[in-house]
Amino acid sequence: MFTLAAGGLVIGSSLVTGLAQADTAAANGPSVTRIFYLQGMEPRIAMRMLRSQLDVRNMAAISGHSLVVVSDTADRVDQSEMLLRQRNAVVRTSDPHKPLDLNSLGKSPFATRVFRVAGDNLNNVVTVLRSIYHVREVNESAENHSVSVTAAKPVLDSSESLLRELSLIAKPTAGSGS
Repeated sequence: MFTLAAGGLVIGSSLVTGLAQADTAAANGPSVTRIFYLQGMEPRIAMRMLRSQLDVRNMAAISGHSLVVVSDTADRVDQSEMLLRQRNAVVRTSDPHKPLDLNSLGKSPFATRVFRVAGDNLNNVVTVLRSIYHVREVNESAENHSVSVTAAKPVLDSSESLLRELSLIAKPTAGSGS
């Protein structure tokens, strides 16, 4: 964790206790994840504003990229978009996957998936997985440029969609999977 903070590669919201937070969000509805591609506003400033004005629970920004990933209830994500648009800070948005039903995660089977990391994004991938999806079982392999993740299958599918949208994982080659 110190390496991430010292390197400044990715800024994530504070880690939560996992399912305790998921239960709170589930009471308000499924978790929506949206990427806000920004203009004229630094991601750190956008995150600070969303956290202070809307109490957004889960956010991540990747340094060198003008974007913020927000994951919360649909209402809170929509309010985030409205606030950022009021400041003319949004170029475009992307919803990388359908809303994640947190109520059903406890019933979903767990699996392990290996993501091949694109470039020097190992820390970025790990931080996004922990900040947005609260994945606890993440094993990094710097020598293989990969991350092994164990989580509920819907979380694996959703995180893969987000990581692909952000171009943080390598595209599979013919005959291989991630």
